[in-house]
Amino acid sequence: MYYVNEGSLKLSVIEPKNTRLSKKDLVFYNPAAKISRELTLAFLKSVKVKDFLDLLSASGAMGLRIAKELPIKVLLNDANPEAVKLIKKNINLNKIKNAEVVNKSANKLLKETKKFDYIDIDPFGPPVPFLDLAVQKVSKYLGVTSTDTSALSGTYPKACLRKYKSVPLKNEFMHETGIRILIKRVQDFGIKHNIALEPVFSFHFERYSRVFFKVTRNIEKIRQNLGYVCYCNECLWRKSSKIRKKSCPNCKGKLNYAGKLWIGTIWDNKIIDKMLEQGISYGVRKLLKKIKEEAKINTVGFYDLHTISKKYKKETVPKIEKVIENIKKKGFKASRTHFSPTGIRTNARINVLSAK
Repeated sequence: MYYVNEGSLKLSVIEPKNTRLSKKDLVFYNPAAKISRELTLAFLKSVKVKDFLDLLSASGAMGLRIAKELPIKVLLNDANPEAVKLIKKNINLNKIKNAEVVNKSANKLLKETKKFDYIDIDPFGPPVPFLDLAVQKVSKYLGVTSTDTSALSGTYPKACLRKYKSVPLKNEFMHETGIRILIKRVQDFGIKHNIALEPVFSFHFERYSRVFFKVTRNIEKIRQNLGYVCYCNECLWRKSSKIRKKSCPNCKGKLNYAGKLWIGTIWDNKIIDKMLEQGISYGVRKLLKKIKEEAKINTVGFYDLHTISKKYKKETVPKIEKVIENIKKKGFKASRTHFSPTGIRTNARINVLSAK
């Protein structure tokens, strides 16, 4: 047992069995997800909710930090009785009055509970088993995390098709594709129950992807923004569309594809601005500012300088800021992307970026 601090929260956590996090740990705590918890706190400070369900609490780091720093009711849940004991200890340690903890399986709790303004699903692995009931019990916002990025990003395409009902695409923007597949899968369950779930903030960090959804009434908007991204391995051309294209219009090569997936925007600029107004750490502010710039460019996918340089046999990889400046001089939009340190989000076509 040892203690960690996150914001104003002091957390008692159990030492993991080894340096690699595992489901076999007595009570799971992921220090790398601290950024996710801080972004969730900033998000909740930017919208209006009166209660919060932390469906898979583990150590309770997410729900307890929310309860500590926001005046809303928080219900934490975990099927592991050892996790519940630890959460109760941390509630007392922090003198938290607005949090309760229960010991149930996630789906059993969802079947029995009332609706919540916000429900958070942060599992060790895919969130799919909890989505059907969760979308029925959320009234305003839904937060969904997936650590199943190897399937979503195309390393295990059969697993992606089985769990997410979509074909992934392993290339330079595979983590963005993965997020868009995750969004579509959540929306599958929403459409099933005539509930529109629109993504308002998304990000990928290290080995996990996370999306915040807003419950809306426009189910037709959701349907209209489901489609495919087509990609050419020969010339790096790519485009999103409602239908699959077979031939590259740029070089006539055969196109690969990913989908179905969400082809609409994955960010709400107003929410990002509000999140930047909150008290956040330097690292999270830096990440949000990068996302704010790329959110201004509504494209599916981005370009990677190293991939372009290798494909078009350039002698050296140019500096990214210089490339962005040159793209803008030609009348296009361009920015860095948080998905990759060498990635550029732009509405310019490949022939603009590959030109000498």
